[in-house]
Amino acid sequence: MRAELAGRLDALEAEGLRRALITVAPPAAEVAVAGRAGAVISLASNDYLGLAGHPALAEAAAGASRELGTGAGASRLVTGNMELHEALERRLAALLGEERALLYGSGYLAHVGTIPALMDGPDDVIYSDQLNHASIVDGCRLSRARVRVFRHRDVDHLEQLLAGDAGAGGRRLVVTETVFSMDGDEAPLARICELAARFDAWMLADEAHAFGVRGPRGGGVAAELGLGGRIQVRMATLGKAAGSYGAFIAGTAELCDYLVSRSRTFIYSTALPPPVVAAAATAVELIGGPEGERLRAALRGRAERLRDGLVELGFDVGEVPGPILPLFVGDPRKAVALGEALLARGVLARAMRYPTVPRGTERLRLVTSAAHAAAHIDRALRAFEAVRGLC
Repeated sequence: MRAELAGRLDALEAEGLRRALITVAPPAAEVAVAGRAGAVISLASNDYLGLAGHPALAEAAAGASRELGTGAGASRLVTGNMELHEALERRLAALLGEERALLYGSGYLAHVGTIPALMDGPDDVIYSDQLNHASIVDGCRLSRARVRVFRHRDVDHLEQLLAGDAGAGGRRLVVTETVFSMDGDEAPLARICELAARFDAWMLADEAHAFGVRGPRGGGVAAELGLGGRIQVRMATLGKAAGSYGAFIAGTAELCDYLVSRSRTFIYSTALPPPVVAAAATAVELIGGPEGERLRAALRGRAERLRDGLVELGFDVGEVPGPILPLFVGDPRKAVALGEALLARGVLARAMRYPTVPRGTERLRLVTSAAHAAAHIDRALRAFEAVRGLC
């Protein structure tokens, strides 16, 4: 086995697709990277609002640890359910304007538990955006449904697929991210909701990269567009803008009750630890209040500053505003080399390669945070100016 795996690793290395871990601490605008002297500016984290290092979250986690311990001890259906979990679910449901919310261990677990639970018949059909996250792809694969992939953000293609199945038996489910994790672009959500309603399909909207960042009180794109009532299943994570860990599904009471009985990743997973839940609850309170508004405004300003500067330097970062900036390179080895050159100049930016992104679209995925100061962005831009000849 060792020899075969070594050969597979060599093949990945030759393609520029071998991955490696780096050790980074703490979660902040500037981080220490193991093996490198001095702090570097991080443009690689999903900590959009800078809450992962917020003292209020740390204090909440410490207090919960002292009072309730460091682990839940069992799944929610055995002995792992605490008032802390239920209080966070109530707070999340209220923020999104939904009846109920149900916590999961991660966004991946939420998708691979929810999609197969809802789409469990051979006549069911799932319509999934071409660039949906791997967790959605795997949730579709684990279901018993047929899966139809529509071209990225192409509502005409989605309409053709839905119309082609009109009159057939089974359920229909349309699944899309609202803000796509690798390109930072946005789904045409209103149009997709119209099509889903016309063809009697359910909607699942993944708000992982919009929750806390977009919409009134950080409620996401669906809330921003007033579409919450037209989307049956909403998913968001607590490990990005909320600075903690975990995820949740929000919708009707019947949806959440059904998932408690039928979602395998909920049933058979240990409940989120009390310190994690307490930190997330504190984050949700901040996100929905004046501090959240201040942080979202700061994030918008930093994102615009970085984007404008990169465009002036001649980099291709797409045209979509927001904290996710894809700096396209188009070759896996060049993307890795560019990331290494930036790290040598004090900027951490990670290369994204196949299968995370399609071949030929390799890029550095740059992410701004409300924790960045204007000086961080300016220093980063000087580093990009020094390495632009590598693209």
